[in-house]
Amino acid sequence: MTYDGTTSDTITKTMKYGDTLDLSEFSVTYLSDFSGRNYVIQSGKGSISGSVFTVGAGTATIIVDPAYPKKCYCANGSTTAGTTCDIGIYTYAYKRKASTSGWTTITDNGWGIKVTDANSTAPITEAACVYINDKPLVNTMLAFYKSKATSIDVSGWYTKNVNQTTYMFREAEAIEIKGISDFDMTSVTNAGGTFASMPNIQVIDLTNWDTSHITNFNAMFRASSSLRTIYVGSSFVTNLSGQGGTNMFETCNNLVGGAGTTYNADYVGISRAKIDGGAGNEGYFTQGPPPSS
Repeated sequence: MTYDGTTSDTITKTMKYGDTLDLSEFSVTYLSDFSGRNYVIQSGKGSISGSVFTVGAGTATIIVDPAYPKKCYCANGSTTAGTTCDIGIYTYAYKRKASTSGWTTITDNGWGIKVTDANSTAPITEAACVYINDKPLVNTMLAFYKSKATSIDVSGWYTKNVNQTTYMFREAEAIEIKGISDFDMTSVTNAGGTFASMPNIQVIDLTNWDTSHITNFNAMFRASSSLRTIYVGSSFVTNLSGQGGTNMFETCNNLVGGAGTTYNADYVGISRAKIDGGAGNEGYFTQGPPPSS
C-alpha cells in the first residue's frame, strides 16, 4: 500500500507476526500499542486509534510484532514448578509437559500446554499464550490429544520458543489444521508423532517448515489413515546428520506423493520423507504450497 503524500490517508490492516506494511518517507521511529499489538513503525509517523493507522503524509514501513507474542498472567503470578493455570480454552503447567494421564516434568524454564476440554467439538481458533507470568511456552506435547474439535486453527500461534511438538495432534479428530504451515520450527528438536493417529485429516500443509534442527521424526504421521497429501517446501530437510524417523509413515495407507508414488508398507521410514520425484526417486511429500482453492 502506498500513499501520494498530499493529504492524510487511513489504512486498516489485520497483521500477524513478521508481516510488513510498506508505506515510507517519514522521519520518526517509535513503538506504539495497537489494539493490544506491538508495532514498530520505522521511518514513519502517524496516529493510531483502535485498529486504524492513519498516515500523516508520504509513506511508511510498519514492522509488525504483532498480536503475538501474546503475554498472559495467572491470577497467582506463580512460576513454581507444577503450577497450573487455565487461560481461555487452554491449561498451562510450569516446567511440565502434557502426558496422556496429566503432566510430566521438564527441565526447561517454561510452560507446557493442553486444550482444557478435549471433548468439545467446537472449532478451535484461540491462539496460545506465548508468555505466561513472563516465562515462555516451550512445549506443545499432546496439546490437542484426543480433541474432538472439528477443526483446529493455529494461525496466531508464535512458536519460536517451542522445542518439542511430540504428539501435539495425536488422535485429534479435526478434519483440518489451519495455519500449521507458518509454525516457526527453528527451535524444535523433537517432532515425533506430531500428527500421529489423526483419523480424519486428509491434507497437511507444512510448506514453510524449517526442520533443520529436528532430530526425531519418529512416527510423525503414523496411523493417520485418511491422510492423502503432505505439502512441504525446500526447508523441510530430513537428510542431515543425526536426523532419524522410524515408522514415520506407518499405516498411512492412503498417502500419495506429488508424482503419484503410493504408500508402500515396505517403506515407512524417513527415506520416503522427501518430495516425490517418481520412479527411482520416490517420496511421500508433495511440493507446496497447495493450489489455491
